[in-house]
Amino acid sequence: MPYTVTVADKTSDGLFIVRPPGTGRNSSRTPAQAEVGARIAYAVGLGGRTPRSPLATRTTDAVDGRTAGIMTGEGASAPRFKLEFQVTTQNLTNRPNYVAIGNVLGSPLFGRPVSASPARTIDAGVRFMF
Repeated sequence: MPYTVTVADKTSDGLFIVRPPGTGRNSSRTPAQAEVGARIAYAVGLGGRTPRSPLATRTTDAVDGRTAGIMTGEGASAPRFKLEFQVTTQNLTNRPNYVAIGNVLGSPLFGRPVSASPARTIDAGVRFMF
């Protein structure tokens, strides 16, 4: 992220930003950022099974032409309910990603990070689907 280097000017009333001579606006950059996340989920089928296709089709026997029966969809069915367990992690490597750098020349914080994105977070959850 770009930022502007400024100087502490005691004559300014805070309305104007004073840059050192020869320094352009947004001419400095914060360190690079990188983040890795992961999600693991496991679903369990519950209850009876329901057909995937609501259309029922009749099948006939190719040998003698008799009706063999009713078959729904392709014969496949899915669980009526599902229970899913999940764990999600952001910033898996717990790397600090600095989002603000001290930009006032002469300040003890100049060039040092003053703000960072959140550390590693782990969330666990359960989802019920019907």
